[in-house]
Amino acid sequence: MPINGYARVPRALLESDWSDEPETFLVLLRLIIGANFKETDWRGVHLMPGEIIISLSGLSSQSGLSVRKIRTAINRLKTTGYLTYETTNRYTRIFLTDKAFFRECSGESDTLNDTPIDNQSTCERQQRKKDKKDKKDKKVDSPRKRFTPPTVEDVASYCRERGNAVDAQRFVDFYTASGWMRGKTPVKDWKACVRTWEKNDNARIEVNIAHEQRPFGGYGEL
Repeated sequence: MPINGYARVPRALLESDWSDEPETFLVLLRLIIGANFKETDWRGVHLMPGEIIISLSGLSSQSGLSVRKIRTAINRLKTTGYLTYETTNRYTRIFLTDKAFFRECSGESDTLNDTPIDNQSTCERQQRKKDKKDKKDKKVDSPRKRFTPPTVEDVASYCRERGNAVDAQRFVDFYTASGWMRGKTPVKDWKACVRTWEKNDNARIEVNIAHEQRPFGGYGEL
């Protein structure tokens, strides 16, 4: 079996049914790490993700546990729902369940992967696909409001509401000539532009008043 790549083991494993039973815990950990992360064929046997072919003697030599203890651990894991298995005269085929990977379609990451691309469980992929669809539907339900240039009367009405002296015709002509752009930025709120013109007009008026009130020649009255 290939041993390249890596496996992600969840912290929840530390609170599993067998976390306080070191021999069974060790067997479960080795099975999780060694299980296939994608469909593959091994000596004519087609394996799905989460399946692994073992020999009791081989696992015994790898783990340092006796064959009897390996068999006991596997039966314990089967009884508590972590796996099922079938045996032949050549090997034991283990089928790890979602419980072994601590997956319940809650969006949790898979514990068994080889590459970042395959680094999601089926449940996680389904959840991400659903989130993407919901986001797309939200965009359809709430389309972006398109900017509609105001008429001269629209601008004049708004100026009357604010009591300013902005020339509505001049305002519309100015932005129409620029394609309703402020520099390189499209206009999104023409009322904000009106308020800017209003401030600029007020500033010019204040400057003119100050200039008119300044004494002639700067010497005061004669």
